Amino acid sequence: MASSFDAISAETGPSLEELAASSELHHDPASWAADDDDDAESRLGSSAWESQSDLQAGLNLEQIPVDVNESGPVEDTEVRGVESYTPDANAEDDSSRMPFDQLPHLAPEVLHPKKVYKNSKLKKKQAALEPAPAMVFDVHPLLQFAQTHFNLTAPRASPFHKPVEFDLNKRLEWENKLITTPLTRLPKEQTGIALQAFRNVSGFMGNRASGKNQIDHCFKLLRNVVPRSPALKDEIYCQLCKQLTRNPSANAVLNGWLLLNACLVTFPPSPPLAECLERFISVHIGAGGDSEANSEVSAYALEALASLGCCATKGERKEIPSASELRALQRHALNDFTVMLADGSTLIMQVSAWTTSRELAGLVAHKLGVCRVKAFALFETNDDEEEHLVPENERVMDLYAEWERTHIDVSELNQKKKEKKKDKLEETTKAPAVEGYHLTYKAYLWVHVDDETAADVGLYYLQAVHNVLSGRYVCDVGVAIELAGYQLFCKLGNDQTPTLSKFTYVVYFLVVLTEKLLLCFLFAY
Repeated sequence: MASSFDAISAETGPSLEELAASSELHHDPASWAADDDDDAESRLGSSAWESQSDLQAGLNLEQIPVDVNESGPVEDTEVRGVESYTPDANAEDDSSRMPFDQLPHLAPEVLHPKKVYKNSKLKKKQAALEPAPAMVFDVHPLLQFAQTHFNLTAPRASPFHKPVEFDLNKRLEWENKLITTPLTRLPKEQTGIALQAFRNVSGFMGNRASGKNQIDHCFKLLRNVVPRSPALKDEIYCQLCKQLTRNPSANAVLNGWLLLNACLVTFPPSPPLAECLERFISVHIGAGGDSEANSEVSAYALEALASLGCCATKGERKEIPSASELRALQRHALNDFTVMLADGSTLIMQVSAWTTSRELAGLVAHKLGVCRVKAFALFETNDDEEEHLVPENERVMDLYAEWERTHIDVSELNQKKKEKKKDKLEETTKAPAVEGYHLTYKAYLWVHVDDETAADVGLYYLQAVHNVLSGRYVCDVGVAIELAGYQLFCKLGNDQTPTLSKFTYVVYFLVVLTEKLLLCFLFAY
């Protein structure tokens, strides 16, 4: 007798805020190149996926639903109870992790089997499930594109087999199984990448059991697709729209919209697909009622529509989004970006995935009240305190993602070298956060103009003091004393008598400056 399943609600765990504060994002870059053929594909046929509950509080990203073993005899009088979830002993090694927080609410739910009765009358205990946002299309928004570009014939096993035709409507709706043929017509060399991408999409959304966590699924998907042809990128958008249509899991729908937004801030669709994709996104704005899930979908759709317009005009990015950028997309918020000034003080600016260096410099100038905007720019500073002028059209989030990727790669390389030198194996330390890399807002054109404001002069002054103290400007003792007098005059004015503390400050300034000068002379000779 075939057994049926039902979702049983789990006990409430810690709050999402506590989980995000106490958890770390598990990240295994080494697994990106590995194939996902062993990611529990045999478990996709289970009917347990057809009754998925909403997100349960207290779960983390690694609690992936597991299939239930239906094999084994069941006696007439035996009642099988709920089995507890046990992690797979052959799961992928998570010893190498990225130092980021987990995305709070992206965890797919753990499914449990219901009690199976041999008797003809089954006692069904329905759990409180929030249905996925109901969206029924009279005509699917992607139908026009699908009629022209979709592959509707399955490959024949041999020349003697009759070709199998796909139902176009079913190709546009959610499936709980892996696809065996790409949705669109692709070259043979890109077929494997498209099928792998669908595994990553299903794993990220939570419709498929996998040994990877969701962030690794997202990173692997984007890294495989970004350098490929536009046709393969259209395939990814079609896969996402397919899995978002009639998906029974509200949690999987939210995860799918997050992944769709991550793709839209990374690479654009082709113009023919962009029109259909715009219609698909637009029908989800404000649709489905006032429930929490529908409100989340509507918020994701609004952001996706804005990103679709930006990526169509500004083009593809150089880097894939960082983990912090994914968290910002999940919160429907902008990215916090730190900008330093010459004196070491910092400004927290909010930027989007499309903000360029010139735009960020304009935001900083507006916040500080700088008049001569073109006289100041953003400089990139690395671990060795080397400065480079950031090009005006450089996207600052691409710059941050490059820092993150470079720093992690260097940290892992240094860690491996240290492990080889040691006789005894020690626990692998976590890669530190991005340190040493930052943007500095400073002057690069030293010109005097009549319409300078106090903010302009103040920034020039801070940078001049920094250059003198750091030894970039070499001056003799007489000039140093004169500069110290000017600084004291600027602080006190000509109507006040300097106090002992002010004289002490000037003496300290002179001592530091003298030390810098001596070091410069020693290096010179």
